[in-house]
Amino acid sequence: MYITIRPAVFSDLETLGEIQFAALLPTTPVERLIYPSGMTANALTVSIKEKERRFKDTNVKYVNAVTESGRIISFARWYIWHQGRSHEDWGAAFTFHPSHHLTPEDMNVQTARAFYQGIDQLKKKNIAGKPCLYLSLIATRPEYQGSGAGSQLLSWGINHAVEHRLNIYTVSTAASLSWYEKFGFRSVDEFCIDMTAMGGKDENGTLGVYTAKLMQFTVDK
Repeated sequence: MYITIRPAVFSDLETLGEIQFAALLPTTPVERLIYPSGMTANALTVSIKEKERRFKDTNVKYVNAVTESGRIISFARWYIWHQGRSHEDWGAAFTFHPSHHLTPEDMNVQTARAFYQGIDQLKKKNIAGKPCLYLSLIATRPEYQGSGAGSQLLSWGINHAVEHRLNIYTVSTAASLSWYEKFGFRSVDEFCIDMTAMGGKDENGTLGVYTAKLMQFTVDK
């Protein structure tokens, strides 16, 4: 299968939201805890709105992997800080204000706030002020996982990083850890959340401690 890598356009964002849920819910326990009913209409709408907001950020680059027929099968969201993100932005206090459209069935707000705050602190501790690329999201349709689409998207970022001599950071799930390591990423820090204390259940695999690892790809300067 021939796959093309191309920039996303604004009209792609609904499809990207659908791919994100389809890819992450089966493989990432904390996502299932945050979205107890899966991809509800409200959750998808809020996800699309959030992507629309980020799409307008000049530091953000959405990149798609597309088949010969034009179907988007995978995407990545890169933050590219050639000069480093401003200290003012990094210094801003963490805030999380979920949409009033979300019901408890749509989102476990307590878990979402704790998880996103933990990731925010992880980034501020390790990335603040550094010129770098930050891969904030990568997702592939389940039926296309193993096709090489995700690898091509990651390679796109690595090539950009090498050209501009920037390190790359990303937060890895347990399921993706070995995949990143294959490309030369190494764990530099981690954040843990007790899913059981947040209402996790055995039937959907959300008991225990979930660990998110901050990975770094180092480029020779």
